[in-house]
Parts: sequence; structure tokens; C-alpha cells
Amino acid sequence: MVGKPLLQSMPEIKGQASEHLMLEVIKSGVKTHHFGRQVNILKNGVLTQNFYNVSYSPLYDAEGQIYGVLDIAIDVTETIKAQEALKETEAALRGAIELAELGTWSLNPVTEVFEYSERVKEWLGLDGEEELFDESLDVLHKVDRERIRTAVYKSINPESDGFFNEEFRVISRKTGTERILHAVGKTFFDENGLPYLLTGTAQDITAIKKIQIALENQVRERTNALQRANQELENINQKLVNTNRELEQYAYVASHDLQEPLRKISMFSNLLKERDTDNQHTVIIDKIVTASQRMSLLIKDLLEFSRLVSPDTRFLKTDLNEIVKLVQSDFELLIQEKSAAIIGADLPVIDAVPLQMNQLFYNLIGNALKFTNSGQNPVISLSVSKLSRQEIAIYIKNPSPSSYYKISIKDNGIGIEEQYQKQIFEVFKRLHSRSEYAGSGIGLAICRRIVNNHGGVILVESSKGMGTTFNILLPEHQL
Repeated sequence: MVGKPLLQSMPEIKGQASEHLMLEVIKSGVKTHHFGRQVNILKNGVLTQNFYNVSYSPLYDAEGQIYGVLDIAIDVTETIKAQEALKETEAALRGAIELAELGTWSLNPVTEVFEYSERVKEWLGLDGEEELFDESLDVLHKVDRERIRTAVYKSINPESDGFFNEEFRVISRKTGTERILHAVGKTFFDENGLPYLLTGTAQDITAIKKIQIALENQVRERTNALQRANQELENINQKLVNTNRELEQYAYVASHDLQEPLRKISMFSNLLKERDTDNQHTVIIDKIVTASQRMSLLIKDLLEFSRLVSPDTRFLKTDLNEIVKLVQSDFELLIQEKSAAIIGADLPVIDAVPLQMNQLFYNLIGNALKFTNSGQNPVISLSVSKLSRQEIAIYIKNPSPSSYYKISIKDNGIGIEEQYQKQIFEVFKRLHSRSEYAGSGIGLAICRRIVNNHGGVILVESSKGMGTTFNILLPEHQL
């Protein structure tokens, strides 16, 4: 570049403001100074944007004529860019403050002068004049004043962390409007550890607080409602306890006081029958005996059903194969009489109340032997399968973690019409007259109660004249 004209060595200057300024100095002979002047310079083949503080001074020859310009430049590019970045940051901060509807404030700990933004001025109803900290405290609710004063002085204490974070109520000097503000701030300390500025932001949280208070009131109301519901539930439980106690008393009466007169009716009816040598009253006496026997059976079944309301919870490892063998032994004569066939299966061992399992299979197998087609030999098939969790979820809403078995008892009897299948598990629901099939109509209700006591379900599949299948779903373990 030495010895070459400027525009030849730096052609990128041509047309820029620097060229015109230097030509003007040559023309006028007046020195000029410029700060942060933008000059685009070619560096390593790339045109870059640079900023300089420049001074242009005329150069004179021996005759006093201007022959050139002395250009002194200081590169301030990094400073200018830092200033621009700072402006952008400040603009973004102002935007964020406006977007969040925040107000800004500051306190000089030395002069105790309180300064504030327009939004804070509006909230507090201030007139824009300079305010001292103590003077501005009158806008705070009297309940909060001393607490906020203490918090401010604590935050400007050199031994503190310098942070201020408080919620408080303010009352506008102009309108009397009450607001709830949340203010946060930070104290800055000099090199000697002395505070020189406490500054921060404030947010109007009145609406948020109202919602919070409303929610708290709702929670309180619902808590009270829940407590009332719990009290009602406790009362219902107590009534249930009383009902169970009364049921136990009824069961005692049924098992003792009611059975005794029935035995006497039966006994005296038999005596009358023996004395009725000419058989004039045989029909009447037989009806009395039959009615008393039916009444006795009904009382026994009701007593058994009532005992299942408060079930025996002493679950034991129970082999269902042994249970079925015992039931077959009980029905041995009836099985021979009807030439019935019972096709067994390898049933599982489960946690159960053995006596209840015996009663369950006794009732189901007994029904299969009872409700048969005329002239047809009964065939009763037992089968078992283990169910997946997905299959269990179809039938049981909240199953236990245990695995479940499905035990099916299928017969080739008279079947049940679909319209009656939901009724058969209810107490005293009979589908046939007593002259056709004996019984009290409570056996299947007892079966359902037993299965429920074991955390399972009992289901029926049937069609008239095509037999019936009872499916029992029981957990393997009582957890």
C-alpha cells in the first residue's frame, strides 16, 4: 500500500462516507472528528463491517497548500457491537416485562430514593415525584408495612444474600383500589461490600390469588363434604353391624325356636296318621307333614345363607379333587339310581374354605342330577383351565394379583331359558313347581355367595333342553 493512492490500494473505500469526508477536508481545510463511524473494509477477500473513531486533518506543503489528509483511526468495532447487543437485550427485556405485565422499581440504599416504572406508578396511585422509601410505605396495607420494611432492610444488609421476594397488599392513593403484588429484587454491592442499588420487578397477582382462594375454598368444601360422607358411611357400617347382629339373632331363632314347633307338628302328624286306622284323614295329614318338612328345609337353607353373610375367612390349601370325591360319595345312591356318569378332571389346589367348597360343588352337582330329562341318563363333565389377566379383566373389575382358574360343570339336563338365567342366583327364585322338582330355591344363591366370598364369579351358559354349564372363576391364592 505504501506509495499508492488510497483508492488504488483500498478500492472498497470508493463511494463510502470516508471518501467524501476526506475530500471535504481537502477542500475546506477544516479538521473533523467522528465516533463510531462505519467503514466497510476488505479483509482476506471478504468485505467486513467495521467501526472506528476517526479524525481527519488537512496536510499543508511549504507554500501552505493542502496536499493530503492525515487519517487517524481507532478500531472500536467490538465496543460498538457490544453496545448494540446490549440495546437488543434491553429491548428484549422491556418486551418481556411488557408481555408479563411487570412493573420495575429500584431503591438507592444510600439516599433511600425510591424509583418506579409507569405501571408501578399506576398501581400505587403515585404522582411521579421523587419519593423516599419510608414515605412510599403508606401505600402498603397496614398489616404488611412492618414486614416489608424489615424484608427490604434485610436484603440490603451486607451480610445477607441480597435477595428480596415478598407478597403484599397495596392500596392506591388515588383510587383506593386494593391489589396484591409479588415483588422480587436483588441488591448490588460495591467492592467494599456496601449496597449501592436494590432493583427488581413487581407483578399484580390479585386475580391469581382470587382464583387460588376460590380453589382453596372449594377444596375446603369438598373436604368437609368428604368428611360428612365418611361419617355417613361410618353410620351405614354401624347399621350394617347392627343388621348382622340382628341376622345372627334371627339365625339363632331359626335354628332353635322355629325348628322345635316344626318337629312337634311333624311328630303329632305322624301320631294322628297312626291313629287314623280307617285312613279317613290320610290326605290331610300327609299335606301337613309335607308342608312342615318343606318349612323345615326352608329354615335350614335360610340359616345356611345367613351364615355366609359373615363368611369364615380361614382359608386353607384345599384340593378340589378331594371335595368332588366327597360330594360323589354323598350322591352315590342317586348316581346309581339314575345311572349317572360324572367325568372328572384334574382340579387345582386353591386357598379356600373347605366346608364352603363342599357346599358349592354339592349344590351344583346335585342340581345336575336333579334337573334331568325323562328317560335320559345324566352326564356331568368337569373341566378346568387357567385364565390370562386379559380374560380375567373381562369378568372381574378389580382382580387380585393371583392367577385364576375357570372350573366348568356341564350337564345334559333340561337347561334354562335365556330370559331366566339372570334370576336363578336370587333367593327363592324357582323356575319349576315343587311337585316337579324338590328344593327351597335358595341353592344357587348360596353358590353365588360362596364364590363371592372367595373373590370370584359364577356364570351360567344354557339353553332349554340342551343342558347347562356353570363356570366358576376362582383365584388360586387369597392375597
